[in-house]
Amino acid sequence: MKDKDDELATLEKLTKINKQKKEKKAESSEEKISHDIPDTANKTEKLRRIEIICSQAMGEDLLDGFKFRKIKCYTQIPSLVGTGYSVPKLGNEIWPQLNTMFIVYCNKEDSKKIKALIKTLRKQFVGEGLACYVSKAKEW
Repeated sequence: MKDKDDELATLEKLTKINKQKKEKKAESSEEKISHDIPDTANKTEKLRRIEIICSQAMGEDLLDGFKFRKIKCYTQIPSLVGTGYSVPKLGNEIWPQLNTMFIVYCNKEDSKKIKALIKTLRKQFVGEGLACYVSKAKEW
């Protein structure tokens, strides 16, 4: 009987501890998260979605340009195959190169920085495929 009482007491303590942890977690989730990425969900700031497709080799230069221009938020899809207006990038024995893709959601100021970067890279890598598409975006 004593073992069952001890077991019950331990179970009650664990339940109380778990409840306290859940309460602390709920309180901490209400606290403001401190990082340098803006939360745009409740703002009326106009966002742009920028898609950039280029060769993997040029992707390194693009990343350097992002770093130099302080473009911090992007997604990179590292290995893509495709054909466009330059040499095909199919990742096979005949056309071994691959493309990479960047998706950036940003404000107007950052989109201007990216546009300048794209213009610079197109001058630097004439004939190398570099596609850039811009559209409106909204976070919800």
